[in-house]
Amino acid sequence: MVKNSHTKFELDGDAEGTRRLRREADLLLQRLIAGHQQCERRASETGRHDAIKSITGRSAIENAIHTTRAM
Repeated sequence: MVKNSHTKFELDGDAEGTRRLRREADLLLQRLIAGHQQCERRASETGRHDAIKSITGRSAIENAIHTTRAM
């Protein structure tokens, strides 16, 4: 069984469980992308920069987007 704070799925190899997990991942990816766009707008408006991005080349939310896409 896979559990997170929002949903729980029984994983027994059935296609429906796989489809549900994919839909959940797609929704998560959409929310991450929307959040990233909002963060970028706010940073631009306030003139602030992302300290993690300036050091690593990628923000934490960009890392999350990359990981979610890979899943």
